[in-house]
Amino acid sequence: MGLHLDHRFAGDRCHRNPVLIILELRVRAPVVDLRVFKERTYSTGVLLMTVLGFGLYGSLVLFPILLQTMMGYPPLESGIAMAPRGVDRCSPCR
Repeated sequence: MGLHLDHRFAGDRCHRNPVLIILELRVRAPVVDLRVFKERTYSTGVLLMTVLGFGLYGSLVLFPILLQTMMGYPPLESGIAMAPRGVDRCSPCR
């Protein structure tokens, strides 16, 4: 029982991703079983959660830029305006 992932295929370059996918689909015990994406409801859920994640985390980046460039907030006030979102994430009661 070992991890047999060739280091040549584990790079972060875009042209290697299809090779990694093909490799994962052909091995007997893949690191990530990509066959789960054949299930339509699972694939739809993953896609929707990805879109939601991009929207939420994208707003964390873009909203302070909007406050500073278009509304004229200085950086400190922009951070203070964003603070309730951070406090909400740290609160134990959700």
